[in-house]
Amino acid sequence: MSKGYFSFLYFIILSTHSIYSQTGPGGVDNSTNNVLWLRADAGTSTTTNSVAISSWADQSGNNNNVSQSTANLQPLYMSSIINGFPCIWFDNVSNTNDKMLGKNSTTLDGTTGYTFFTVTRPQSLDGNARAIISKRTTVSVQESFMHFFYSSNKVFVDIETTDDRYNTTTTFSNNTNYIIDQLYDGSLAKASRCKSYVNCNLDITSAETNTIVPNNISPLIIGSTDSADGRPFGGYMAELIIYRRALNNAERYIVDNYLSAKYNITIFNDLYAGDNSSNGDYDYNVVGVGTDATGSNNSFSTSVSLGLGITQNTGFDNGDYILAGHKTTVNYLDSSDISGISGTSIARWGRVWYFDIRDAATAMKVNMSFDLVNGGFPLAPNAGTASDYQLIYRSGQTGTWTVVTTASSTSGTTITFNGINLPNGSGYYTIATGKKTVSPLPIELLGFTAIANGNKVDINWQTITETNNDYFTIEKSEDGKNFTQLATTKGAGNSTTEKQYYESDYTPYSGTSYYRLKQTDFNGKFVYFPMTTVNFNLQKNIRFFPNPIIANQQLNVQIDGYKNQEVLVVLRDMTGKEFYTKTIITQENSQLYTIDATQQIPPGIYLIVGSSNESMYSQKIIVK
Repeated sequence: MSKGYFSFLYFIILSTHSIYSQTGPGGVDNSTNNVLWLRADAGTSTTTNSVAISSWADQSGNNNNVSQSTANLQPLYMSSIINGFPCIWFDNVSNTNDKMLGKNSTTLDGTTGYTFFTVTRPQSLDGNARAIISKRTTVSVQESFMHFFYSSNKVFVDIETTDDRYNTTTTFSNNTNYIIDQLYDGSLAKASRCKSYVNCNLDITSAETNTIVPNNISPLIIGSTDSADGRPFGGYMAELIIYRRALNNAERYIVDNYLSAKYNITIFNDLYAGDNSSNGDYDYNVVGVGTDATGSNNSFSTSVSLGLGITQNTGFDNGDYILAGHKTTVNYLDSSDISGISGTSIARWGRVWYFDIRDAATAMKVNMSFDLVNGGFPLAPNAGTASDYQLIYRSGQTGTWTVVTTASSTSGTTITFNGINLPNGSGYYTIATGKKTVSPLPIELLGFTAIANGNKVDINWQTITETNNDYFTIEKSEDGKNFTQLATTKGAGNSTTEKQYYESDYTPYSGTSYYRLKQTDFNGKFVYFPMTTVNFNLQKNIRFFPNPIIANQQLNVQIDGYKNQEVLVVLRDMTGKEFYTKTIITQENSQLYTIDATQQIPPGIYLIVGSSNESMYSQKIIVK
């Protein structure tokens, strides 16, 4: 199974290269204007439930990361809070309130416009100031913005000091999920420079004196009005987004629909039905193109949707939208659910997108691309012949596929379909190949993990399909550069069902070490997959395995943490009769030895003891 047919997928890598530039939330804008994107499902220092986080990395590409080094001020990572997605929980403890701080960055101010999106679930609303996000030193000092729950449980907003502070008409409730948008446009008349939206519905238009927010020297703060304030936010935060310009309505609708689908929050102007349970809950990575009287969002990148990219071609009138989302966290190759697809060796992507198509007048045409790397195959080969690739559609989640059209061109790992009018309308779309042997949609390794377990490292990998796969080789390294062979495992040859493989490293390196997988075909061709790391803290231990053991089989002795010491191994039956004794002088910090004790003894239960001058380990061994 050569590189062309077996690409690695133990995690998804989002490529930074695309023919599209729209890589922000929902496929709206990019890092030039999307200057902050904090998501609880990405960039946190831990993903363990109820464990404090010390850092939260910005996903916008601007490195506006936030962190907290003081333990009692760190919020908690909480898994599966809103629609199965995690949240960051900021507590309600006064004077030790959780907050996260970021550096001053000129990307966060020095602007004539803003659009903010926040997804929160407040828990402690009581009329006190409970800040979601701010950038200020203290009250009206170097203050670029602040959004906070306050009097009468409304949301208050400051833009460039507190001089024109305003509040929503909506009264917010505890333990309720909200999407709150705040817009500031310094180019508009004073009376209409600020707007607030609650769940995509316009709540208030308010005046703002300032036409620009200057470059203020102040930190970014999450969960507090300023760094010295002891008043806690008291609630969950799922997502925080900042654009340094006022988005047009089409762009804002798309971002709101992305957030609505992801967090299952009902919104005004819902443009995407794929997140409904009747349509299969296609909630992930919702993106869109569309046109409104105020402007358009004319494309989105294959990276932000995990494989699919769309650009408006012609026919987009006011109110025309295409939104798409999927439900497959891990992409794979499907060679069974292919009814209706033409070809000699057929396969399709397992990742399918639901398209919600809203075409008010002139028939829309789009250019569409699928990228193999962004689709989840980091080691994908270049695409093959364009005419072998097919855009496929069906109206339901199951049934026969319809071929919409064949690809216009391929370039590198990208397959492009130009000038498509999508005559089938809303439904389920993905990409297929009629000749997977020469125009592949790469075959994948579903997972590869190496996990410290006691004094060994357990290695596990899974395949969904295999073609001409002779064997696997596990290699390990202390520096990530120089590898040694650990084990070989026979492959399945040819398979279209999921296969599980296991190995263990009984002599792991202490500290950080690296493991990688090599796959070799019957013809000798091979491919290496990306490595994974393990941080292994070696502890003193003496272990004996396997257990039970078959008579005349070698018994293994794993000795860890006893470099340049004598270890005495004694084997006795349960009456105390000695059958075997040997003194081992260790040379390394972790070594594996073998003994042939079972050649001398009948089946039964025995006690084996390993001892040094400072400790002793005993274990019962069953000999069959």
